[in-house]
Amino acid sequence: MFELNDEIKAAIIFAMENQKARYGVDKGSGLLYPMDDPDNAVLETGRDLVDLPSWASEDGFKLMESFARGVANPEAHAALSAALNRGRGVFRAYKDALALFPDVEKRWHAHKDAAMKRRVDEWYRDVAALDGLERLGPEPEDTDDLVDEVFGFREAGPGDADLLGVFMDKARASALDTFPETLVSLEFESLERALYGNDTVVYLAEASGGAPVGIAVAMIVRAADSALARLALVFVDEGHRRLGIGRRLVDMVGRLVGREGIRRYLVDLPFAPEWFGASLSSVGYRRFGVRAMATPD
Repeated sequence: MFELNDEIKAAIIFAMENQKARYGVDKGSGLLYPMDDPDNAVLETGRDLVDLPSWASEDGFKLMESFARGVANPEAHAALSAALNRGRGVFRAYKDALALFPDVEKRWHAHKDAAMKRRVDEWYRDVAALDGLERLGPEPEDTDDLVDEVFGFREAGPGDADLLGVFMDKARASALDTFPETLVSLEFESLERALYGNDTVVYLAEASGGAPVGIAVAMIVRAADSALARLALVFVDEGHRRLGIGRRLVDMVGRLVGREGIRRYLVDLPFAPEWFGASLSSVGYRRFGVRAMATPD
């Protein structure tokens, strides 16, 4: 299986965006070959080719929508929204709208690049698993600088009370899509009681201009001569997931409690997906214990 380096990743992304041709990747070398040859000349060479990561125009449109929702500049937001509602020629209209706001355009390219790289990374792990390799957790790539260019992170303050309530409602609704109401109520009642306490840390992730996209909540538990911080919630809006925001929130809270002299930082997220736990394991967090639920047939 080839090693996924930056050069191969860039070539794959370029080919993914080419909607007029179909390419395959040689699993041995990582080189790309056209698959539209009517004589199947490439296949006759005996190369072990695998399809590129899926990327259709619908994926591009959803990505544009998610970015536009986080644009706080009212003029830029209105221009991008109008482009998205145009119908025919939407991609060209969106590009033209971005050109009017250079700072927003720069953030768009960073946002798109991060999302497509993550799609390629997920695809690579799936291909590796099918090739008989052990499936890896998400790579601990150096994406923090890129995430910080596109999103802002700050500790919540007294003026964020209404915003925190909105995000707690969103997080609860998201959990109810997968988990039983009794479990969700048990966890969130405890969270909401602690939300505005002195020993609670709340961090927010914001898109450019201040539009909120994610939240992390941790409680500090103190004993006679020691303390422990328990991160109990990380929630990111659906349109901004798998971009590294959740892991960055975990890191920001950990740094904050560390500066307060708290050495033990427990990440306890009952409603987080399994892949998120794998991403934490890849950057030094040690998993322990068991949390499971039985349901009747």
